[in-house]
Amino acid sequence: MKVRNQFRNQLNLVLLIVDLVCIFVSYAVSLYIRLGSVFRAPQIHFILLIVQVAVYITICYARDIYQGIYQRGYFKELQKVVEVNMILAAVTFAVLFFAKSGQGYSRTVCIWFFALNILLIYGSHVIIKKWVLPRFRHGSGSQKLMVVTTHDHAPVVIDRLIAEKDGSYYISSAAVIDADDRGTVLEGVPVNASREDMYALALQNVVDAVVIDLPYDTEGLQEMLEKFESMGVTLYILLDGMAFDMTNMGIDRVGDYIAATSHMVDMSTGQMMAKRLLDILGGLVGVLLTGILTIFLGPAIKLESKGPIFFAQDRVGKNGRIFKIYKFRSMCNDAEAKKKDLQKDNKMQGLMFKMDDDPRITKVGKFIRKTSLDEFPQFWNVLKGDMSLVGTRPPTVDEFRQYDLHHKKRLSMKPGITGLWQISGRSDITDFEEVVKLDAKYIEEWSFGLDIKILLKTVGVIFTGRGAE
Repeated sequence: MKVRNQFRNQLNLVLLIVDLVCIFVSYAVSLYIRLGSVFRAPQIHFILLIVQVAVYITICYARDIYQGIYQRGYFKELQKVVEVNMILAAVTFAVLFFAKSGQGYSRTVCIWFFALNILLIYGSHVIIKKWVLPRFRHGSGSQKLMVVTTHDHAPVVIDRLIAEKDGSYYISSAAVIDADDRGTVLEGVPVNASREDMYALALQNVVDAVVIDLPYDTEGLQEMLEKFESMGVTLYILLDGMAFDMTNMGIDRVGDYIAATSHMVDMSTGQMMAKRLLDILGGLVGVLLTGILTIFLGPAIKLESKGPIFFAQDRVGKNGRIFKIYKFRSMCNDAEAKKKDLQKDNKMQGLMFKMDDDPRITKVGKFIRKTSLDEFPQFWNVLKGDMSLVGTRPPTVDEFRQYDLHHKKRLSMKPGITGLWQISGRSDITDFEEVVKLDAKYIEEWSFGLDIKILLKTVGVIFTGRGAE
């Protein structure tokens, strides 16, 4: 079994990037102080810089230096930063000795580099822990936890989770199953659900993970776990010696608890980094193309019908987060108001709307929908991090409010501009449950290679017009 926490991995990745920036800045300043220019330095300095970056990354993962960083005090943090830099210095001197290049390396640069590097890395860690982390914890990027427990255990488990000061999660809600404690607040955490309505709470709110702290003989415990799992949320089960048949079972730490955990998506730090890098590169290219398209499509959209060039709408993203999605406007300006009158012509079975010859679509709109040009402004959503290039399609708020438990599984990853539904001929699919199955299949079988495959097939779909509507 593996120890994993995707949100903690994301934070650690941010810390690593910040540390590497500190290394580059320290080296550049040291070279400038000694030589008056960064680019006049002997080649050995740049070779050593590459070595030091590689060694620092190795130390970070080999010694897990970010483990417990949010609980460490200021002095212990300084000790850890100095310790890592001493290891880095030892490797630097060893490379110089074995390469017999010590004479070409400035000792002044070395002294300045390690002094500045310790100062910058320590300072950045303090700033992140003191000012950035609290904002991250309450923002959209942190893991939102829902605690399910009993009346007697609730104060203990919530206090321990908060006391751990783990920056990767924030306790947003709690459910007490053996008493009606709704309306009470424990350590700033609202108890806003009982056994009867805890599933509705998890369904209609942003919940990334559910912490289960219940006695092993709790009635209906296995059914409870299965219902939460059907929503695609991560489960942390604080039960010693218990085994459950759950998806992607592993062992993880939440606060100072060791928990059996179940993830819908098992993505390593490297995979997350690769997917996000692909999104950033694709987003940059897409935003540039959107700007060019606006020059031509903007006047055409404005001339045919009154209203803005871009259409913005609230959509539901990962685990229930609300965001604004952007498209080129392809309908008349009052399309949303007319939607209710057209519900009788909806050809989709379930919680999506689609109809043949939708009268709200303009002539320009038909063209940009057929060619999928209306989707290009969503590259801005990708660049912002609301969406990914590949994922599931984000529902409207009205659609989301009607979801059953198993429907929320399709929101356990970021929504995407394209996905399995789009390359499977989206105009031919008329049953929402088929969409849910395709989205669940994508999430369960996710790999970086699958994303590339879907992107390549999407290009083919766009050029052939197959499935576009």
